[in-house]
Amino acid sequence: MNDTVNTIRIYAKSTQKAYDRQELTAPGIFLLFHEESSLSARQESENIFLLSTGDLLTAITAGSQTEAGASANRVAQYTIMRGGTLDVTGLYTIKLFDGTLTVTAE
Repeated sequence: MNDTVNTIRIYAKSTQKAYDRQELTAPGIFLLFHEESSLSARQESENIFLLSTGDLLTAITAGSQTEAGASANRVAQYTIMRGGTLDVTGLYTIKLFDGTLTVTAE
């Protein structure tokens, strides 16, 4: 994957359900790090992680599925902030991965 030691892989979550006329979404994310990285993270909420550097990663996903079928759940936006005011996103290598939203027939 050509990851570097400071690469953060952000994955949009996948989920599925049986058709019920209600919209299916999955707002959460999860993170993976290079095996040689000293980075780690503690999950604060479904889309916020506190990195071991003290920086706060926040991501928003976008995707929905109502009818039977499948569609992508994408990481639509992300930022990494230091001290709540300094955007340090550019200090990290970020790779984004889609999740899948699946609605099965009744």
